[in-house]
Amino acid sequence: MSLSRRPLTSSDADAELFVDREEEVRRIERSVALRANVLVVGPPGSGKTSLLRRLQGRSRDAGDEWVYVDCSPWQELEHALAAIGAALGRETRNQPQVLDPEEAAIRAGMFTVETARIVTETDVHRMIGGEPKVIAVDGLDPEIAFDLFGRFRDTLWEHAHRWVVTADEVHRADLLRAPADVFFETVVAVTEFEPDSAKEMLWARVSAMPDRSDGEKLTWIAEVLGQRDQPERHPGSIIAIARELLLAEGTIEGLARIEELVRHRRDAETRAAQLGDTAGEVFRALRELSEAHAGDERLLRRVGLSRSRVVQVLKALEDAGLVASRRQGRRVIYEAALEGV
Repeated sequence: MSLSRRPLTSSDADAELFVDREEEVRRIERSVALRANVLVVGPPGSGKTSLLRRLQGRSRDAGDEWVYVDCSPWQELEHALAAIGAALGRETRNQPQVLDPEEAAIRAGMFTVETARIVTETDVHRMIGGEPKVIAVDGLDPEIAFDLFGRFRDTLWEHAHRWVVTADEVHRADLLRAPADVFFETVVAVTEFEPDSAKEMLWARVSAMPDRSDGEKLTWIAEVLGQRDQPERHPGSIIAIARELLLAEGTIEGLARIEELVRHRRDAETRAAQLGDTAGEVFRALRELSEAHAGDERLLRRVGLSRSRVVQVLKALEDAGLVASRRQGRRVIYEAALEGV
């Protein structure tokens, strides 16, 4: 059984797992055909990355030139620009590597300079030159994105590339302020699933059911999660709830806790937000990651805080009963408390 929350890739196998989003796919492909740049917005877990990878797969089948760039590891414009350049085949081997402190090695082909410096128009021209392509940029820090598509807007326009860029919904206004606002001629919001799509997605994600009762449970869970008054209808939330319920023991009648579970998730977010906007953001990021330590680069990138500040916020969340911790070697691992998720 496979109920992973991982983003889909552009492979043919993952194409079979992609459901719904017909309207979003149509708007993006039409915008690209009209040579318009696209900003894709939605909350964490809404499937923005999966949408981009599906578009990449479809473009490959159609013979179009798409490249996908994961910019989430980079916290400086020059680093993100080098990653985009590497994806476009630009020569970057003469620049030393920067290693993520949480990883043993950097992705193949991702070469950047060791220290931050001022990026110039010449740098941008050198990195994004060449034959026109559709560049799908995922996970770019909002301030870096504003810098690239605002300060270097005119420089980017000199090239024939089209850009499809993702951003969390909360950062929509950050990217759509002048001068970056006119760079994105189309904004596509990744909406909640339609009621029937939850069931379709869950069935697609299950590679093999251990027994018939699991199939019955999954059908029942999907029907509940697909109701129009159900607040948890983004892919990440649906999969997380379904997985927890399928792993639970008991019959369908014993799984009526689903409504309680969803209410707990919603109440936990409200309680975290009452501790402050920062606490609410850290809590949502932690739940998205499942678990993390205070120095986890994935967590720090999502919330844009220092490690010491994250430690303070996690302690406040733990004191409020929203976060649980355990020691793993020399690290303290945090996760959303069971009664809150």
